[in-house]
Amino acid sequence: MSSHFVYVSTWWKNLHVLNKLLSARDRIVKGYFWILAVYFEPQHSESRIFLMKICNLQVILDDTYDNYGTYEELQIFTKAIQKWSISCMDMLPEYMKLIYQEILNVYKEAEDLLEKKGNTYRLCYTKQMVKEYTQNLLIEAKWVNQRYIPTFEEYMSVAIVYVGYPLMIMLS
Repeated sequence: MSSHFVYVSTWWKNLHVLNKLLSARDRIVKGYFWILAVYFEPQHSESRIFLMKICNLQVILDDTYDNYGTYEELQIFTKAIQKWSISCMDMLPEYMKLIYQEILNVYKEAEDLLEKKGNTYRLCYTKQMVKEYTQNLLIEAKWVNQRYIPTFEEYMSVAIVYVGYPLMIMLS
């Protein structure tokens, strides 16, 4: 395995996600190979690391919205994502603080990296996509909470965003 995989797997282990979030799936190897298919050239090593981190955080978000969080907790979490501020930490349930903090950390790391290259403008687009992603995850959670069965058109308008591909494309 490459040094990128070792770096990201160390990051993942240091988060203690699997111990702190019972719903978290360990998808580090799957994410590594998926990202390697997108960016296989050596000059894209920093992009691979960032995308691997985001890919794993996206799995955690998806699992949290689908299986672990209550609808009320998810509403609070979505509001925090919309504000994108460390000041929102206090309003979150304890287990969501880890997720939120790491999202902010990874994006700050990317911002620092892009600042060196003069490309920080790109992050506003990816942050907006994360906001849209969580908003659409919340819509699905609302449907489940209300036992509402959406029409095909309603479902597709939400699913096209929350499947995560638009977010991953934007991040790439």
